[in-house]
Amino acid sequence: NANIDLGILNLNPYWPQSTATQQMKSDNKAKSEPLVWDDSELDLSALGLINANIAIQSRQLMVRKIKLGENKLAVKMHNGIVIVKLLEFQGYEGHGTGIIEVAANNKPYQITSKFELANINAEPLLTDAAGFDKLLGKGQLAWNLSTKGISQRDFINQLNGEVNFSFIDGAVKGVNLAAIAKSASNIMTGNLAAVSLDSDFSHAEKTDFAALTGTFNISSGVAHTDNLALNNPFIRVSGAGDVDLPQTKIK
Repeated sequence: NANIDLGILNLNPYWPQSTATQQMKSDNKAKSEPLVWDDSELDLSALGLINANIAIQSRQLMVRKIKLGENKLAVKMHNGIVIVKLLEFQGYEGHGTGIIEVAANNKPYQITSKFELANINAEPLLTDAAGFDKLLGKGQLAWNLSTKGISQRDFINQLNGEVNFSFIDGAVKGVNLAAIAKSASNIMTGNLAAVSLDSDFSHAEKTDFAALTGTFNISSGVAHTDNLALNNPFIRVSGAGDVDLPQTKIK
């Protein structure tokens, strides 16, 4: 039994450097290839060697580029079952709660995860977590996921659950769909003087939105959505498709 205050905790010295990151740094112009999920068997038997109830808190937590503020965890370990509860989370101007449960007392191992994050600032979070800096806005992010297996590949192939998000008053950087639509409308009506001379619309920078929402339902590692929606004062954009994690394809 323990109650631990870690102060400022930086996990990066203990975190292995990503092989994928090393490869990208070595050859930024290399042809993009699908990920190959590791099928090496994981040994989680050590989780059955200790029974514990641990309360952990820190003022700041750093994992790779992710930076969190005050957070409180409750960790319970008993007979190979580990339950980690995120009781309090502060980061990226938002807050949240969550729980992760790992059942390593039998094979295949089973993992469940449920999180709810509110008022999250999307751009710095996605930039730090995934290197994606094209989304601006604040909103909600939630997921309820489960999987089982004995390897990384198993966990990806057996992933099931739901992820949903809702961001407001933001923008998607890189293209201005409203400007494209306006120019198309002007061409159709013969108002050529109003057509944008920025041929690829790169100077327009971004597509503003009042709301960006969507839900992904995940079955056997394939995330499907049919309700992606972006609402702009001038246009409305909807989307659907699949993210096939086992095959690392989007369609």
